[in-house]
Amino acid sequence: PIDFSIAEGYAGAPQRRMRTDENTPPTQPKSALVVDKHECRVKVKMAGTDVEDFKVVRSSILGELFKEVATRLDDVEDNILFKVFANGHLLPTMVDKTLQDLGAPEGGTLLTVCTDLRAVQELEADVVASRSDRVRSLEDEAALEQSRRSGGPGVQLRPSRGEIQNWGFSRIEPLLIDPLTGGPYQQPTADEARKLLERLAYDRGIQAIMRKYSWRVGLLTELPPSLETGLVGISNQCLLGLNKNRGEEILLRLRTSDRVGFRHYHSIRETLVHELTHMVHSEHDASFWSLFNQLTRESRVMDWTQSQGHALAPEAHPPSSQAAAAPSASRGHVLCGG
Repeated sequence: PIDFSIAEGYAGAPQRRMRTDENTPPTQPKSALVVDKHECRVKVKMAGTDVEDFKVVRSSILGELFKEVATRLDDVEDNILFKVFANGHLLPTMVDKTLQDLGAPEGGTLLTVCTDLRAVQELEADVVASRSDRVRSLEDEAALEQSRRSGGPGVQLRPSRGEIQNWGFSRIEPLLIDPLTGGPYQQPTADEARKLLERLAYDRGIQAIMRKYSWRVGLLTELPPSLETGLVGISNQCLLGLNKNRGEEILLRLRTSDRVGFRHYHSIRETLVHELTHMVHSEHDASFWSLFNQLTRESRVMDWTQSQGHALAPEAHPPSSQAAAAPSASRGHVLCGG
């Protein structure tokens, strides 16, 4: 019931035929880069840059690859965060080990994703500054609380600060940097991702079950589509959700694999219910699926906008072994899709 990634594979922008000018000369194809079994092709990805593919000997150490990439980017290594992927897996960052020892495939491709650390620091500084601008005084907080409590009949009130201490989400934070490009998210933007996370956090059904069971989650954030979390058409599985330490953090995959839009709201919402089930049960056993079905029903019945006369949702059943989720090494609980 949780295998959303299959449907996600068909999402994204439609293929468009490019219009060409008759007077524009055809683009000349780049010369093919030939590598043998002792070498690897290196593809470099970094926001705002275009680096031609090159090859490297597998007996080279990882530090030499970093130095070569930095040279081609006309920069120094200290200003760049490097992540090297082979066959969809992140290679360990051991600069004194050879590429062969780290798992570089014979005649294969190494995708090197680079992030400008200076841009990251600037973004973090902007976030800190924007948060400080939003800090309210005690008088402002008191006036705001009084305004909340004096809402008229039928007004949907969000939980006050006092109520959030016992249930709800303490913080909501979108991701600022796309791990595949190393630059800020352009479309959808981080602002749009924040609004979607807020919509999920303040969903009437989600609030109702969190209030009923007194669940409090420290951070609600997004899980980026990347080679580490899985990409449709490239990876065998795609990670859709993660619950760290029973509510310390819940991460949800908001974006489609092509990173041009968001997944369907109700699919993300069901993923959130799945991760909230991990507040009680760690393993995906019969008790887990029983509670998941119960929470799914309750989140719909308690939300009059979805219940439509209290119609109950169909029950979910454990996924097949090929799409089953498994606990992660960081004591989190993950939701995967095929």
